[in-house]
This record gives sequence, structure tokens and C-alpha cells, in this order.
Amino acid sequence: MSVKNQAELITTGQKVIEALMRVCPTGPFVLKKPSKAYSTDTDGWSVQIGTVRGRNARLEIWLDRYSGHAKRKFYACFAAAKPEEIDRILLQIPRELTPIRDVSPEDTTMNDRLLKLKKRLTREEFDLPIVERYPADKTFFLGMYSPTRGPTRSARDDFVRHAVAFYESIAEVIAPAASRKTVEREVYPQAENRQSVKLHLRRERSSLLAKRRKIVDDYRCKVCKLKFSERYGAIGDEFAEAHHLDALSKVNGQVMTNLDDLVTVCSNCHRMLHQMPGGRSDVEKLQRTVEQLARKNGHLTR
Repeated sequence: MSVKNQAELITTGQKVIEALMRVCPTGPFVLKKPSKAYSTDTDGWSVQIGTVRGRNARLEIWLDRYSGHAKRKFYACFAAAKPEEIDRILLQIPRELTPIRDVSPEDTTMNDRLLKLKKRLTREEFDLPIVERYPADKTFFLGMYSPTRGPTRSARDDFVRHAVAFYESIAEVIAPAASRKTVEREVYPQAENRQSVKLHLRRERSSLLAKRRKIVDDYRCKVCKLKFSERYGAIGDEFAEAHHLDALSKVNGQVMTNLDDLVTVCSNCHRMLHQMPGGRSDVEKLQRTVEQLARKNGHLTR
């Protein structure tokens, strides 16, 4: 079984790399497909999938029981030998990526050669960042556990989506993308406050929360009910956008932290929502409009 689990972990690491290369091909990571899994003191294994350019930090994927649960869980993380490397990332991340735990050796226990948390992760703490600091071992982590039970194909695929969102979110803050003025003008053609536009778009593009929202909504548009994979097949898998419900005029520079502030929409409905006055009722209003026109034209679907 351990050989099978190690093979699955290696495959999972390779899948994460392939996805990262698609979403941020020029990002801050130097990616390398793993060929071997290493045993850990957390009753599991780890693989290294890359490094961070210009920093002494590694990208690693783990499968272990450190979370305190009986079943092994997947874990995506940054690992470093110096705390400064992790702290540099922490100083740059947005509020929604603030770790929900800062773990030290006093928060762990070692039983039967198994290192794990004394207080196991709750359901609400999965898919959220945690920090681990082990000065004596010169090992420091910033990572996120997946609640799915590994290793199965469905668990792997779900974890890959969350891991990529986590790494992409970090990439966005440690190596900001080039200017997005063209996109800003397309989405808000009449908006004069460009800084407000940037803040609003940052909310919608926060990869970790946006990805979680789309997973919860099964990548289905809340306005027109379109799911791209049902319309376009495999090329439409996981294709959707996240819309922030707060009006542009209410953006005050504070990055949102609530998953309920986002809603999944298709690209067409997203553009239409950005043509409306702004407000949390816009989605329902646009949904009624779409349904009314569909009935009028005789092709309403559910």
C-alpha cells in the first residue's frame, strides 16, 4: 500500500506542476517534476515540485497524518530552512491568506514515531493556510491541508485544484503580474477611479477564495446556469469566473475575507453584471432578466 501511496503522491505532484504551468507559466516558480517520494515523521511522504526564484524556499506536496486525522491528507506548502523566507511571504499576502494557525513544537505530539497536531484541524480549517515553525530542525512551512481523503483519483483532482489556487495566490503577491489596464478598461469602461477598479478586480481574482467559490458552486453560473463543461466538453472543465457582490463605490481598500462575498458566473454574465449600477441584488436582477427573455424566446432551461 505504501508503494501505491507514494506513486499516487508523485502523480499528484506532477499534476500540480502541469496545472501551474498553465495558469502562471512566467511566474516566480522554478518547477521540476518529482521522481521520488521521501518518508516523513508524520506517517507519510513528501515530494518537492519546485523552488521560488530568488528565494531559498521550496514547493512541496505531502501526504500524511500530521493534521491529526486518522486518514492521510494532502498538503501543499512552501518549505524553508530559515524563518525569514516564510516571513517574507507572510508580509506580502492579502488578508484572506492570513494563516489560521501558527504552529510551534509545543502544539504537536509524537506518538509511535508519528508527529501530529495535538489539536487536530477542524473542518473549517482545511483549505486555509497554516504556518509551522521548527527552529531546532531548521524547518519552516507555510501550507494548506485538503480535507479530501487520499489517495484516490477524485481526492487527487480536488486537491490539485486547491493546491494550484494556493500557489497561484502566493505567486500573485510575490511576483505581481504585468499591468492589467486593458482588462480594467474592458470590465469598467466608464469607471474613472482606476485604483478602485484595481482593488475590486483584486477581490475577484484572489485565486484561493475564487477557486473555493467556484468549487462550491460546481463551476455553474448563478445567473444563466451555464456550466462550460456541459456546453463545450472537456475544454470547458473548471472554466468559470468569480464576481464580487459589493458595488465598486463601496470598495474601501480592505480585501474581502468572506467566501459569501463571491458568486460564480460565466464570462458573459460577468461582463453584464459590471454594466449594472452595483450591489448585492444585481445577480438576482440579472437572473430574472435572463429568465424573462428566455421565456419570451421560448428556450428557458433549468
